[in-house]
Formats: sequence, structure tokens, C-alpha cells
Amino acid sequence: IFKIDCEYCEWYSFRDWYDVDIRQVMVETHSLPNRTELILDFFYGFQQHNFYLFHKEPNIHPNAKGDGIEWAYIRLHPDFHPNVTTKTKA
Repeated sequence: IFKIDCEYCEWYSFRDWYDVDIRQVMVETHSLPNRTELILDFFYGFQQHNFYLFHKEPNIHPNAKGDGIEWAYIRLHPDFHPNVTTKTKA
């Protein structure tokens, strides 16, 4: 299980998580970046690497300022959803 809450760095470090041998990712996102393609890459990238969302919830802690959302993904075997284009190691 990989858990990260890095106060906005998630939008720039997520690509590094895909090739690590982890089965679950729990990440809290903060304030959407102004680049739409970065947001799409973040969410579609999980599915393209066989991670599927199984839980999400807003962070309602008073210090969260209302912009934190916690996401939990689990990595499944590529055969689980064969219609998704996935990267394979050569």
C-alpha cells in the first residue's frame, strides 16, 4: 500500500508511481492545477496502468480548507478490463 498526502505534489509525481510494484494507492489531491491535460493524465493514467478507484471521500477536517479529496485505487490484473490500453514492460 502506498499512501501519499504531499500538499499538491501529487499532481507532479503521480507518473513515478505507476512502475513501482504496489497494489494499492491512497492519495489526497489538493486544489486542481490550471492545466486540464495534467488533471486528465492523473485520472486516466491510473486506469491505463490497471488501477481502479474503489473509494473516494472529501477531507472534511477543519484544516483541509475544503479542497482535499482522498482517493483509493487498487491495481488489478490487466485481464480484468481487457478493453483498456495498458503499458506493458518489454
